[in-house]
Amino acid sequence: MCLLAHRTLSITLALSFTALGACSSTEAGGGGGPTPDAGADTSVADASVDTGSDAGSDAVADAGEAPVGTKLGTGIIRGVTTDDFAIVVDTAVTAVPLAGGAPQKIVDGVDVKVASVVVAGNVALVWSTGNNGPLYVWTAAHGAVKLADASSNNFTRQWLSVSPDRTRVLFSANVTSTSIDFAVANVDGTGKATLTAGLTGTAGFGLKWAGHYAIVNVGRNGAVDAYTFDANASWAMASIATGAHGAEVSPLGNSTVDLVRAGNDDLLAYPLGGGSPTTLDTADDSIDVLRDGTTVLYATTAGALKRTSVTGGTPTTLVASGVDVSPNNGARFFSPDEKFVLYPNTAGSVVGLASVVATSTPTTFAGSLNFTTDAFTADSAFALYHTSGRLPLDVIAVPVAGGMAKTVATGGAAWHWALGGAKLLFAGDQRTSAIANVPAFALKTTDLATSAPPKTIATRVLGSFYTSSAKDKVVYTWLGATGEAPFTTYVTSL
Repeated sequence: MCLLAHRTLSITLALSFTALGACSSTEAGGGGGPTPDAGADTSVADASVDTGSDAGSDAVADAGEAPVGTKLGTGIIRGVTTDDFAIVVDTAVTAVPLAGGAPQKIVDGVDVKVASVVVAGNVALVWSTGNNGPLYVWTAAHGAVKLADASSNNFTRQWLSVSPDRTRVLFSANVTSTSIDFAVANVDGTGKATLTAGLTGTAGFGLKWAGHYAIVNVGRNGAVDAYTFDANASWAMASIATGAHGAEVSPLGNSTVDLVRAGNDDLLAYPLGGGSPTTLDTADDSIDVLRDGTTVLYATTAGALKRTSVTGGTPTTLVASGVDVSPNNGARFFSPDEKFVLYPNTAGSVVGLASVVATSTPTTFAGSLNFTTDAFTADSAFALYHTSGRLPLDVIAVPVAGGMAKTVATGGAAWHWALGGAKLLFAGDQRTSAIANVPAFALKTTDLATSAPPKTIATRVLGSFYTSSAKDKVVYTWLGATGEAPFTTYVTSL
């Protein structure tokens, strides 16, 4: 299993590379948007599913038809940086500029089955031999730099995080059966420092950043110890909490506190530099911080969803009950304007849609949240969820203001990117390929604001694909006329 530390870096290729065993991630969409406006209309109306959808109504191109676009090279696409370099893996990991020009080699002599890639903004992290291989960082400005040698422990590379300003990398340097080390370095390879040496614990999940602070959650005996490291004070370490249940900060790193679940499930706000906490609530379970760095959403152990501020005050109950907080099912997804949230319901195979800024009766749907990409359209008008059951999963879109839900993709993968407005880019029409356990898909676009049928971009592609920074191009891997290797990566204008 591939585990990645930073929550915005949590996209795996399990649906597309079951046989290849590769791990990859990139930053999912959503984009910017205003913070919640208490005066806005945030009601959630009932919706029903249109089972007569036209999701698969357009003709699929001939199976042997080559893509229309520019061939970037042989190999599998693993991500696109914000400065528009495609990270392609073959016998080498290469950064290929979408605008044309000479590619940059990151590391040579890799096995596509075990090479792993994390893309965060304009930074790519690569390790080439599973979870313990040498760690490389690449940027267009500085090229490839080796940050760490191979480790004898198979889990060393599981915990990585890039700072919000894309200048530093925080990573686990070594893991033993009883301890874990963390290190930090600039993306050009300079300034490398070991933050801890032999810190007691066996897991480094929850590596995060907040301004000039690096934050680490270390698993120990079923609990979590939270630490901060101050880049402005020679990485001085402060112990935030011991025996806790996890810590969380704003995903953009603009929070002034570290939110920690204490051992008795109290929600505590600690100053990042250490000090006495403020108790925000009791009996909480999982925590999210919105982009303003002060608004906190959290589920309670009783399954309610609440909102409060990091400065304290009376919490607002958004959903009275039914919010699943189990470790494997408890992820929540927010609309780009942060006015709506999708969450898993405790009923099982049920999705809830609720307002973030006002108490409401949530709308529920039979489905699941197997998201690896965008969970809402860019205009926040449609929420997306999947049918439950065995693969392939259908992708369903429901208007947040109420109305008929629509099946976007039949036989689709869990990959779909929001383009402008209500437009989506998705994989559908799953079919078998000549490679065992590696399905092929049709790559399509659709506009949920119109009744026009989807448009096919390419057929016989892998189910994982990426857009350019402007979302005007798509980068994908074509399986070839017969669905066999070698794979070829293309870029096509949308």
